Amino acid sequence: MRVWWLPALVCVVSILSTHIAYVISVSKGQVPACIPYFEGCTSISAAARQEPAVHLFRATMIPVAVFIAATWWLAGQWLRQAGDRSPVWNRAVIVVGVIGAIFLVLYATFMGTHGLAYGVMRRYGVIVFFGFTALNQMIVTARLQRLRRGGHPVACRRKERIMLALVTLMLGAGLANIPAAHFLDGAGLENVIEWTFALLMMAWFGVLAGQWKHAGLAVRTGQIPPRGPGRTLVR
Repeated sequence: MRVWWLPALVCVVSILSTHIAYVISVSKGQVPACIPYFEGCTSISAAARQEPAVHLFRATMIPVAVFIAATWWLAGQWLRQAGDRSPVWNRAVIVVGVIGAIFLVLYATFMGTHGLAYGVMRRYGVIVFFGFTALNQMIVTARLQRLRRGGHPVACRRKERIMLALVTLMLGAGLANIPAAHFLDGAGLENVIEWTFALLMMAWFGVLAGQWKHAGLAVRTGQIPPRGPGRTLVR
C-alpha cells in the first residue's frame, strides 16, 4: 500500500483546519480580521480557542497528531532501508516525532479550557509540539543529505533542496522569535512568526509526501507487492 497520502493529509488537513477555524472566529466577531502572516492581529491559539471553531480544531488536529506519529514511524523505517545504518538516528526520528505528536494531542485537547493548570498544559503542549516536530524535520532532512553524500540518494534532489530551504527558514523564524518575545514590545510580530513557522512546518510534510510518491514508498499488507522502479518497501 502506498503511503505518500499520510504526510499529504497532515499538510492539507492542518492548514485547512487552522485557517477555517480563523475564518469562523472572525465571522463570530471573536478575533479581528486581518492577514495574520503580515499583520499578526491574532495568534493561532486565539483564532481557534472559542466555540464553534474550537470543536473543528479538536476534531481535525487530534487525528492529524495520529497521522504525524505514523508518518515519523514510516520515516524512520524509510531511512533505515535506504541505507541509513545509524540506529540512534533512526530511533530518534520515531521517538522525537511521537513525543511531538502526543503534545499536539495535549494542546488540542485543552484548547479553549480555563484555569492555570489547563493554561500550562496548553502552553507546553504547543511548545513541545512545534519544537520537537521542527527538530525532527531537521534531522530527517540532514539524514537525506548524508545519504546523498554517501552515494545512497533516496529522494528527489529538487525536493530535498526545498525541504532544506523550509527547515532553514523555520530555524530563522525560531531565532527571530527570541528577540520578538523578550526584547521587542509587540505581540503582533510574535503572531506573524507563529503563523509563518506553522505554515512552513506543515508545508515540509507536503514535500515529504512528494518524496514518498516519487520513491514509490509502500508498506506490506499481506502479500509483498511487486517492486516497481524506485519502489521502497517498508516491512
